[in-house]
Amino acid sequence: MSSITVGLDIGSREIRGVWLRHSSHGVEVYHTACFEVASEGEPSVDRETLTARLREFLIQQRLTRATIVTAFPCREAFLRTLALPFRDPAKIEQVMPFEVESLLGVPLEDVMLDYQIVEDTTGVKSGEQGVSVLVAAIPRARFEAHRALYTAAGLAPVAIDLDGLALARWVDAYRLLNSTLPRSLAVLDLQAEGATLCCVVDGLPRLLRGFAVDWGLSSGMGFGHSLGQALPFLVQELRASLHSVEAQTRDRLTDILLVGHEGLCAHIRAELTQALGVPCIAVPDVESPCPPAFAMAYGLALHPAGHRSFLAPRARVDRHSRRSINLIRAMAEAMASSGISKRDGRLAGVLVGLLVVLLVTDIWLRVWLKEREVDEVDRVLRVEIAKQFSGMDAGGGDLDPLRARLAREKKALAVLGGTRPQVLSALATLVRHLCRARTRIVY
Repeated sequence: MSSITVGLDIGSREIRGVWLRHSSHGVEVYHTACFEVASEGEPSVDRETLTARLREFLIQQRLTRATIVTAFPCREAFLRTLALPFRDPAKIEQVMPFEVESLLGVPLEDVMLDYQIVEDTTGVKSGEQGVSVLVAAIPRARFEAHRALYTAAGLAPVAIDLDGLALARWVDAYRLLNSTLPRSLAVLDLQAEGATLCCVVDGLPRLLRGFAVDWGLSSGMGFGHSLGQALPFLVQELRASLHSVEAQTRDRLTDILLVGHEGLCAHIRAELTQALGVPCIAVPDVESPCPPAFAMAYGLALHPAGHRSFLAPRARVDRHSRRSINLIRAMAEAMASSGISKRDGRLAGVLVGLLVVLLVTDIWLRVWLKEREVDEVDRVLRVEIAKQFSGMDAGGGDLDPLRARLAREKKALAVLGGTRPQVLSALATLVRHLCRARTRIVY
């Protein structure tokens, strides 16, 4: 039983593909294809044109239902190597975000994290357990832009790996065919958009870097027109990267293998060798498992997601699996964790709403109980007042004589004329006159 995995190296000017057949007898190149998106001298195509050309390539090669692995450029990712004193995957996933958060400079919510164990350091220092972990932090916006391009073209890859790790898997395959290959070397893949560097020390990828370099392929004036600025920048970055690896590993990188764009490899090989002091070697076609221009696509096709159950022997699967990262899996896990966060947010919202309802209900009950208490007090007071003054209502007839007497007084006052004060004054005057008259009569 055999299976075919296709590795696609999708660039802005070319699309390269390698078909690998995996069987119990090993791996063999079944087919290779190179599709030109924009020829040299033409300007780079826009996103819509690249989507259309990619769709055309998929239809032409009948890849609509194939098992495909693509790459994400290292120059758009944050890559760090961590040394952890344990090997438990659960602990690694738990500690990894805290270890890289201070190194990223961006919120963890804006990136996707994935990791790959590149070395087991158990027993290296005082017999303690530990691993060396390559952590990749991918900006969500850039990864979604890549996914949107694939979706628009009708491409559904089973895995999206880092292009630098694809080069590391190609080195593993190249070493199986060339036993004299040094254990410590660097692979430089030259592309129209820049270059990707993979430094391998003792068979393990120690450094992955990507460089954005303008080679002037769209100017139509040849490589020499833009190499005056591009080459010094590349030499400076390569020198810093090589020195960093040699300082960390205390091992010297003896060779630099040039793969990718054939014209660029031939044009800058001598200048890079002279500037870096390290032999830059163009890989011969007869020694490589595939043409050097297809090294990236070949490494992608070796991704374990495409042939986990077909490679033999088993050790080969383990070796390749230690050189791979699946960003689709990382995206799914990130979406799952964000889904849990959204669910927790919705639950928190429901709880807050419930608390608000309970608070409003409590206030309403307090007001209702107060009103009920006031009504009860009013009712009791009315009952008590009715009891206290019930006798007065029964003897209401005793007031009639008083009312009659009051009426007579008012009538008498009316006969005398005037109000009560005026009547008193008139009576006083009358009394004085009566007294004088009586005195006269007596005398």
